[in-house]
Amino acid sequence: MKSIKSGENVFHLFYFGGMITQSDLLEYEKSIKDIGSEFSSYDKNGDFYASLDSFTLDVCFILSQMTIQGIISNTINSATWDSIKYVVLNIWNKVKNKEIGKGNSSDFTKKTISFGIKVSLDKNTNFNFNLSGDLSEKIVLESLDKTLELIKSQKTNSKFKHPSFVTYDKKKGKWKSLDVDEEMRKIALKQIEKQKKDKE
Repeated sequence: MKSIKSGENVFHLFYFGGMITQSDLLEYEKSIKDIGSEFSSYDKNGDFYASLDSFTLDVCFILSQMTIQGIISNTINSATWDSIKYVVLNIWNKVKNKEIGKGNSSDFTKKTISFGIKVSLDKNTNFNFNLSGDLSEKIVLESLDKTLELIKSQKTNSKFKHPSFVTYDKKKGKWKSLDVDEEMRKIALKQIEKQKKDKE
């Protein structure tokens, strides 16, 4: 993690080596450099994470704070956004339908990689835009353009909340946001109810 760059103009990619090559990373770095920003990447192979699989992104591209500010203030130019979309679409093509193993020797399963972009409005307000599932290149590009309007319309949270998990409804042509804190409460309540029934 020491190799991760910091700063408002840095884009971050968290990925699994083997799916994204060194030449891919150099290409992404050039594209991001061309729009006046910096690129940072981190290979997650060998790392362990808490299990919130339903609400997290295995591979993610994190937009720079300068980009977020540009979207909110409506000053981001089309060339910059097109470069960002190019990089995101390229990563999406590299990881779509790929699988990773999880668990240990006694309980090992495989899961399809989830991929998307992370957006942080402030320390309390974050979004995971999920680009996994049955999506075409056309739909991915369409959904990315729709993120601009959604980001601009969001209000910041007064206190910390887990990142909202946002999926694209291709029939309606819009993003749908899932309140992860609320979903976690529902899961906890179901577990409590199950434990009560098991004791009866």
